[in-house]
Amino acid sequence: MPVILIVEDEVFIRDVAELTIEDLGHKTLSASDIDEALLLLRSPQHIDALFTDIRLKTAVLGGYDLARQAIN
Repeated sequence: MPVILIVEDEVFIRDVAELTIEDLGHKTLSASDIDEALLLLRSPQHIDALFTDIRLKTAVLGGYDLARQAIN
């Protein structure tokens, strides 16, 4: 089962994304900010895809920066 990391600072949007993706048969992990997402990306947990907000309100880095770090 594919694992998708959802990174979204708005709780409602994150919850809707989780439910929708899980309804499609995927497992989800979620993070509310960049730091939490980076911890998950660096953990031994395998992640198949990243679903991220482009602008996270309290973050210095944005979704594009997070995606670049996820690839490396």
